[in-house]
Amino acid sequence: MDVAKAVLTIHRDFGDRTDRKHARLKYIVAERGADWTRAEIEKRANVKFEPARPFKFTSTGDLYGWHQAVDEKWFLTLFVETGRVKDAGERRLKTALRRIAEKFPGLEFRLSANQNVILANIAETDKAGVNALLAEHGVKTENQASVLHAASMACPRCPPAARAGGIRAACCPD
Repeated sequence: MDVAKAVLTIHRDFGDRTDRKHARLKYIVAERGADWTRAEIEKRANVKFEPARPFKFTSTGDLYGWHQAVDEKWFLTLFVETGRVKDAGERRLKTALRRIAEKFPGLEFRLSANQNVILANIAETDKAGVNALLAEHGVKTENQASVLHAASMACPRCPPAARAGGIRAACCPD
């Protein structure tokens, strides 16, 4: 939490609020450098980071369906069309997620960079209950989306992207 607070306060203190297109953390890192940013986070959070280790990204996609995590708990990635959690027809995702949150308080809800929802920290004994609630609300846990649907997304924030989302919905019907 201290590291997150440090990152936010660096953005607050050094971010460019006069130009919205330039008001992103990546510009602070680009202008001041990664070493300065790392040192400032360490100072503000009172931590010392290890040296960076090499890492290679091999995929940017989400793992849909059920998977076991390294701690032997389970996680389930659910496809969320265009990043909008909603009830639509037979697929009542919003209601299902609300019911899951009420019934399984230890479960974690995470958002992926691909605009999907990950239900994490699920015990083996809770999998059947989660599956039953999802099925009751018309939410699939397998074969959730075609490759085309899974790769299509739009940011609903800005008007051109919102139009693209509408076009995407017309071009990629369910």
